Amino acid sequence: MTIKAACLAGSNNPDYQLMPLLGCTLVAYQKRVIAPESLRDGLISWYHQNLGHPASERQFKTMRHTFYWPNMEATISRFVKKCIICKRAKLHGGKQDYGLLPPRTMRTVNPFDVVHVDLIGPYEGQGYEITMIDQATRCLKLLSSPT
Repeated sequence: MTIKAACLAGSNNPDYQLMPLLGCTLVAYQKRVIAPESLRDGLISWYHQNLGHPASERQFKTMRHTFYWPNMEATISRFVKKCIICKRAKLHGGKQDYGLLPPRTMRTVNPFDVVHVDLIGPYEGQGYEITMIDQATRCLKLLSSPT
């Protein structure tokens, strides 16, 4: 006998209950929907993509509040281990490497070829300061502006 059939027959197990939703009847275990086997991969995939490809433990902790099925943690773990996007992003022993952008190519800059200008302030009773920094020499020039 299935869990749904047992609930319909009047089983007194408080852990299981039937939940009507949009013309369907869902079976819940401890107020979590028991996901049918045919929908589990789709649910795992949807959560994995929309949570930003989390590790299996985090994904399980998120999904277990809403869904239940036997061996749920192992099923999620197997799915995440097969995720190609995660494999590409999480190299070197499963740890995410940050800051591995390719180095910028440095071009030779002569003094005053590139000058960075910014406006800072206002300061109380002082107005603004105009900052100018030469990229090649790192020379700083400040000019006061009353407004």
